[in-house]
Amino acid sequence: MRGRGFWQELKRRHVYRVAVAYAVVGWLLIQVATQVFPIFHMPDWTAQLVVLLILVGFPIALVLAWAFDVTPAGIERTEDEGQPVLRRARHGTLSIAVLGILVAVLAGLGYWWWLRPGPSAQAVTAALAPSTSAPASTTARKIPEPVAASSMVSSRSIAVLPFENESGDKNEQFFSDGLSEDLITALSQFKGLKVINSDSSFRFRNSSQGVSAIASQLGVAHLLEGGVQRLGDEVRIRAELVNADDGSTLWSQHYDRPYKDLFKLQDDITHAVADALKAKLLGHAAESDRPPTGNLDAYADYLKGNAQPHTPAGDRQAIALFTKATQIDPEYAQSYAVMAIAWMYQAAVYSSNDAEDRQAIQHARTAADIALRLDPDLATAHFARAFILLNADQDWQGALAEAGKVVALAANKVNGMDIEAQVLQALGRADEAENLIRKVIALNPLNAGAYESLALVLRVRRLDEAQAALQKAIELSPGSSRLHANLTLVELLRGDHAAAVAAANAEPPGFWHDFAQAAVLQTDPGLGSADDALKSVQKQYADTGAYQIAELFALRKDPAGMFRWLDRAWTNHDAGIQHLLTDPLILRYRDDPRFAAYCRKVGLPVPAGTREPVTGKTARLAYSGS
Repeated sequence: MRGRGFWQELKRRHVYRVAVAYAVVGWLLIQVATQVFPIFHMPDWTAQLVVLLILVGFPIALVLAWAFDVTPAGIERTEDEGQPVLRRARHGTLSIAVLGILVAVLAGLGYWWWLRPGPSAQAVTAALAPSTSAPASTTARKIPEPVAASSMVSSRSIAVLPFENESGDKNEQFFSDGLSEDLITALSQFKGLKVINSDSSFRFRNSSQGVSAIASQLGVAHLLEGGVQRLGDEVRIRAELVNADDGSTLWSQHYDRPYKDLFKLQDDITHAVADALKAKLLGHAAESDRPPTGNLDAYADYLKGNAQPHTPAGDRQAIALFTKATQIDPEYAQSYAVMAIAWMYQAAVYSSNDAEDRQAIQHARTAADIALRLDPDLATAHFARAFILLNADQDWQGALAEAGKVVALAANKVNGMDIEAQVLQALGRADEAENLIRKVIALNPLNAGAYESLALVLRVRRLDEAQAALQKAIELSPGSSRLHANLTLVELLRGDHAAAVAAANAEPPGFWHDFAQAAVLQTDPGLGSADDALKSVQKQYADTGAYQIAELFALRKDPAGMFRWLDRAWTNHDAGIQHLLTDPLILRYRDDPRFAAYCRKVGLPVPAGTREPVTGKTARLAYSGS
């Protein structure tokens, strides 16, 4: 009887209703927290805290339901028949106290969220709100700058602008640029000091913009600028450290030194700037691109090689100069390392034909091996090895291990984070890759390649943001190849065919132009012959563009052709395979058993939920193209 009375009392006090309502609302709040909080890049613990509070609040809600009723007159304590008044009062007081604690906890969480330092509301809105009101052809979407407001800029941040070449000889530009690069590398070794990569800071060469405007675009509080003049055996350098807020000079100095003391002069400037910013040197050994023997002729050839443009001809000239530097100083590990990277670019980026690519890859391996033998702790050499393992060997785990070494060893970690993000993307770990790429953008905010990498990760889930990232990349490097071709695919995925055609037409002549043109034809044959365009691409680029040809078959909704060309891409060691697990075109066929079989063949993880082959015959279909 007493048991039945208790359950009847629960019903009378509406405790059942409260429990059900609380469970429903709590479940909805958990869904909001787990789905929305990551979009705003909130820490994982915030969603966990919401879940914990909801769980803790459940018994509290039941206690409150037992103790109180909501009446037309307001919240009143539930009459407890037969219970002493003193006990009821204590019960009510305890319930009110518990309610006060819960409100205080939630208020604290709200205070943290709304008043914590961070981007302005305008910046967050611009960064996260997808634009869907109009197609790309009529509405320009812009991805937000990495730094939204000056209040976010660390006081211990600096960009080294390219020092002016004051020698009067344009052929000496490599020397002033080399000095600036050396200062960037050296300053990156100081703890807690944010140093912008030269890809971004060098964009302001001869800029007429003011100090504040430049610093705002780069997201720093200080600029280091100056000039270099080399006069025979003498070198004259002026350097000035400027506060971006008011343009005041924190430190300046003029140096006239013998050229043979160049390296000591660079060190003096570095330590003077670090002292002005109260930065302390990291504990590990200093990274340097100087020759171990201190030979200035070898160093000059190295700097000249670094100054070459990233084009097929430019990299060939760079290889010749790096080779000359190693001939002068055979122990010059840094020169061997950058030589390996330049050779790998010839094969992976400027691919011409299979035979030449294999030869270039072999040269890259040899140079990287020599660099690591000479200096096992050279970050650039490990980057070269990771670059080769990723693009030539498709050794995903090996590349990931080498990328980790670059991040651990390098003073300026941009290259290490970039290559690590590429490997994580290849392994299908898109969230981790995105986080790393955003860190790269913070240190290299005006680099088109970083925004392209971001777009390739975003396109698997957030097409509008991917489109905006590619537009930003094009804005930063309008004449670069491949950017408009990637934009073409994103616009096709977004369903904006007119924008896709415009992007394909804007791609510079060459492979990527032909690929983009063929892509738009596969989705709208009325514009021309889709079959002829596909056959033309196959005939010209079978050895160097197999992965992209597979994408064309995916656009045609021809999985047999797609898997056939994916298999050829693996045979050719096509670098495009690294995009397989974040490529929406290929992922359309993840429910095809051949997809899982292919992932296993190329050593990539099979995404969760992918349909597995049932029989050996089914698995073999992935390689027969049937």
